[in-house]
Amino acid sequence: MQTPLKNAVISLVLHIIVLCVMLFGFKMGIYSVVYSNILFALFMCILNGMAISRYLNYRQEMKKTFILPTIASGIMGGAAYGVYQLVHMTLKSNTIGVLLAIAVAVIVYGILLLKLRCVDEVELSGMPGGTKLVRIAQKCHLM
Repeated sequence: MQTPLKNAVISLVLHIIVLCVMLFGFKMGIYSVVYSNILFALFMCILNGMAISRYLNYRQEMKKTFILPTIASGIMGGAAYGVYQLVHMTLKSNTIGVLLAIAVAVIVYGILLLKLRCVDEVELSGMPGGTKLVRIAQKCHLM
C-alpha cells in the first residue's frame, strides 16, 4: 500500500519542479499548468509500472502497447487538424469543423490500430461490438 503513495509523492515533487521551470523559466503561463499536469500523470504511470514489474516479475510489451499506438495517435492528430483547418477555411464553421475532425480522427485511429497490428482479431472480438467490427475489418481487408 505504501508504494503507490511513494510514487505519488515522487511524481508530485517532479510535477512541482517541472511546473516551476515552465512557469518561471520558460514563461509559459497557464500552459505550464496543463503540461505539468500531463507529466504528473505520466510520472505516475511510469513509476507504478516499474513497481508492478518489480513485484510481479512482469515485463510489459513496449512496441504493441506504447510505441505503435503513439505513432497512430500522432497521425490521427495530424489528420484531425488537417480536416478541421480545411473545413474551417472553406465553411468558416467551428462546429462542423470539429465534428468532422472528430469523425475522421476516430476512423483514422481505428484503421491505424488495425493496420499497425496494435489490436488483433481475438482482442477486437473480445470488446463490446467487437465481432461486428471484426467482420467489417475483414470485409475492408484491414485484418
